[in-house]
Amino acid sequence: MLYAGLDLSRQKLDVHVLDETGETVELLAVHPDADALRTLAERIGPYGQPVEAAIESMNGARFVHDTLERFGPDVEIADAAKARGLAPLAAKTDKIDARVLAELARRELVPAIWLPDPSVRAERERARFRVSRSLSNLAQEPHPRHAHRLWPNRFRCQTCSGRAGASCSPPCQSLSPGRRRSQRACASQTSSKPRSTRSRPNSARRGPTTGTSPCS
Repeated sequence: MLYAGLDLSRQKLDVHVLDETGETVELLAVHPDADALRTLAERIGPYGQPVEAAIESMNGARFVHDTLERFGPDVEIADAAKARGLAPLAAKTDKIDARVLAELARRELVPAIWLPDPSVRAERERARFRVSRSLSNLAQEPHPRHAHRLWPNRFRCQTCSGRAGASCSPPCQSLSPGRRRSQRACASQTSSKPRSTRSRPNSARRGPTTGTSPCS
């Protein structure tokens, strides 16, 4: 069994490989891309032994984890804070961190974090994309206060009732069947109701004139 410690930085991935006795087998640094990781797996493969690797949780650790596991090595992502608690160091460099992670893997002390299956993570990403797209579409919808300016006919038909409903003939097709029936009923009642033409007397329309007496 071989144990590999991986320390990821911006430009490189430091790798320290130990055997079961703690002796160094490989000490190298590769670029953190898919081709270099495949080359790393091919370089460790000729030893003919299973490989257990550990990498600290950081940006890019999942990519390294998924890529290397496709090529053979079993990779665990270690909790960075817990790993520092298990092996506090006076001097901290990338090479030292890789050696420490390899030693933790050899002693089976890696504080691994749980990582969902790739298919589960892919489904989560798809759901996150759908939610973000729906939120962006919702953010682009106009405010109801200004929506009638963009679609005046649509909002006039949906909000009309009573006397205004008589002008919407036929009813707007975007309404529900129940709303259409109520709109037709309002229109028929408005058109059949006779309008009173009798005018009220002036005395009824106007109040009593100030300064006059009813006895005069």
